Amino acid sequence: MNSLTTEKSESAVLSITSESLEHEYAIGEELKCEEVDMSDPKLDPLEWSVRKAISIPRVYYWETENYSVSLRTKVWHRTIQTMGITLKCAEKMGEVASNVLGLNSSRYSDVTDFMTDEEWKEAKERAVDDKAKRNAYLQDQAVKKNKINVV
Repeated sequence: MNSLTTEKSESAVLSITSESLEHEYAIGEELKCEEVDMSDPKLDPLEWSVRKAISIPRVYYWETENYSVSLRTKVWHRTIQTMGITLKCAEKMGEVASNVLGLNSSRYSDVTDFMTDEEWKEAKERAVDDKAKRNAYLQDQAVKKNKINVV
């Protein structure tokens, strides 16, 4: 029973110590970084390399209206914001360029853009018929292959 009391008091001391440490070394939201699972296989390689090299703040200092942060933190936040804006502008310019060059349109858009509703209906019916013929042919070939393998 004495050891049980000692364990309780030790855990109480540890919890008080951890609470006082958190309070004593309270980190503002502006200094915390976004946490990302770097082992996620779906993480983009470019994003992985940027996040590996650069810390992304969770909240910018102007969002929390805490302007009393250090100059270093302000420069860090403004740099990240500027890089984000630059990336968005580059993506937009790339999208405009690819649209002008026709890279975002389909291979046959010059034909399909001028098709009437009747022509679309006819093309869809023809596609369904062609798909059915192709599936029948493939099944026939599979049956022939199985007959050859059995003999």
